[in-house]
Amino acid sequence: MPGAVEGTGDDNRYYFTINSSIDEIKAYYEHELSEIGAQMLPLEDSTNSFMMAGFVGDDSITISIDRVGDGFLVSFLTVEGLRAAASQVPLQTAIPTETNIVFVDFHNLQGIPVSEWNGIPIMPQATAAQESRDEFSVKYYFSVNATPEEVQSFYNEEKLKSLGWILTRPDEGKFDILIMNGYRKGSMFLTIGINILEENSIVVSLGIITN
Repeated sequence: MPGAVEGTGDDNRYYFTINSSIDEIKAYYEHELSEIGAQMLPLEDSTNSFMMAGFVGDDSITISIDRVGDGFLVSFLTVEGLRAAASQVPLQTAIPTETNIVFVDFHNLQGIPVSEWNGIPIMPQATAAQESRDEFSVKYYFSVNATPEEVQSFYNEEKLKSLGWILTRPDEGKFDILIMNGYRKGSMFLTIGINILEENSIVVSLGIITN
């Protein structure tokens, strides 16, 4: 997007920061994606964050927009062949049969945290939580008063490996406000995001998709 300040990423994920309004960013990508025939669906929508996901052919694309100071962090995630794979892989707990869109506001999560989600432990000091499902994936968000290092220590590589999750993408997209790790377990892909709202105030996002 014109005006991007800083960016980093790889073939599947890319991040950049930009000093524009959330409405300007949404309008730009809604237009650009419609030009290439993408079928997009909004998943989250608030004054501080927005997420939409969809398909370009058989490949999925997810775009997230999160407030960073006076600007926003924009992130892209693409998964090749997800449309075909999702129709072949049963994942009852992670991929719902019907779309159930829930808009998630990181500053106002609506729910009581569980002790574990899809076999993944939730930090015991979590204060609020919310799940969001769509036809592509399922996500679980929880807020916690902790440092990024404490979250990373809880979700360490050895603990997740003991649960069958193998690290594939370590610490993607560090911008002092977002840390993202990727893990694979058979045909499933797990992302663990640490979204830093302010000092010692974090929203951890867990997401499962099939590939």
